[in-house]
Amino acid sequence: MTSALLIDNRLEVKVVTCAAQQSDAMLVRAICFADGETLPLKSIVDGNDYQATHFVAYIDDEPVGSARVRWFRDFAKFERSCLTQPYRNARSIYTIARTVFAHIEQKGFDKVVTYANPKFAKIWCRLLGFEVVGGKKPFLSTISNEPYFELVKELSAHPSTINLASPAAIMERVEGFWQTPVSYEKE
Repeated sequence: MTSALLIDNRLEVKVVTCAAQQSDAMLVRAICFADGETLPLKSIVDGNDYQATHFVAYIDDEPVGSARVRWFRDFAKFERSCLTQPYRNARSIYTIARTVFAHIEQKGFDKVVTYANPKFAKIWCRLLGFEVVGGKKPFLSTISNEPYFELVKELSAHPSTINLASPAAIMERVEGFWQTPVSYEKE
């Protein structure tokens, strides 16, 4: 199961597996990204939300953070990560990222990419080990006046990476809960 506990054993990061968790992730994202940044809703929630794996962070069952990952041929893209104001600290960021990285690794990916403005790029690099991709122009958007730099992080191979040699039953199991048999699985 992909889940992490930290911050006085109260921060729990979960892979979204139901509509209620999805609503929690979108709620946190709307609160965080609209907070003081006046971003249009269409840029906070978009069509990529239907093709992504989402994560939601809870403290005492209250949603306080979220992130999403989209999957490409040879890398995963970590995006839309956010924490509500009281929990914006290095420990919370690290806990969410560590959980997301473990999930990405278990799916067999060894590279994760993100985009960040200069302020957050420094945090991603120092705290999480990302590096700025050289030789590429920053992403510019009509929504923000800041450039967004492409960052990449090399990941380690997970000891139980899911691949074609994995038992067939694992492919039927719920995302992030690959060790838990589904109700219709026969022994």
